[in-house]
Amino acid sequence: MFDRLADHLQVSALKLRGFRQHHIATSVGRVHAVASEGKGEGPPIVVLHGIAASCGHFWEVLPGLRRVSRRVIAADMPGHGFSEVPQGGLVASTLTTGLAEGLNGLCNEPFLLVGNSLGGLAAIRYASNFPDRVKGLYLLSPGGAPMDEAGLQSLLEVFKMDSWAKARAFVPRLYARVPWFAQAIAPVVKATFSRPALRALVDSVKPADLLTPSEVSGLKVPTRLVWGKYDSLLPRENLAFFRAHLPAHAQVEEPELFGHCPTWIGPES
Repeated sequence: MFDRLADHLQVSALKLRGFRQHHIATSVGRVHAVASEGKGEGPPIVVLHGIAASCGHFWEVLPGLRRVSRRVIAADMPGHGFSEVPQGGLVASTLTTGLAEGLNGLCNEPFLLVGNSLGGLAAIRYASNFPDRVKGLYLLSPGGAPMDEAGLQSLLEVFKMDSWAKARAFVPRLYARVPWFAQAIAPVVKATFSRPALRALVDSVKPADLLTPSEVSGLKVPTRLVWGKYDSLLPRENLAFFRAHLPAHAQVEEPELFGHCPTWIGPES
């Protein structure tokens, strides 16, 4: 109940600020999103969250994006937030299919695509598959860098919230400066990762589901990657992969005071 309550509260806060909910039918189930018209002249901005998060996690930053964009959209990836669990279960292929069909239905013109963590992997894959639909990529600590079986299983173990201790240890890894309320949200984190669909996703990921060097080097759109110097969730070797394989036109930044989720900077910053 805690995790669902958080999703409802965040989406409700966005609705109070003028965002509307949308449900897009796809071949694997409905995809949920929130969207608002903007006052800016820039292209639409589409924002993708990380694993076990939802569109509502960007509730603090989405309204401000309307100043520079004609339209702002944040989607729940399949099996997350208020999007349906894909028919056949939540695995890499159904997540990719449902998200692609959902984004194609949400916006009828090329857009700037922003992705954090799992959303960064999804953004790269979408831009690789639909280059004419993407005006540019803004990647925030993207996931998906290739790993061998042992390395991948070690990382995935972090997301298996089978104890309160693991949930309490996980939350601080999202921040550059740990907020005072970090331990208070540990129950939400544990409940969210305990959803059957998300447990199945974590258990199903294999090295073949990760990005290939050609998917990254072949990106044609303007790309900026932001990897906080205080990111303690993903291995630093993952950043090295992106540095080595992003095309020459891509920009890579490592800002201070940023952790794995740059939209959650933390106190005193």
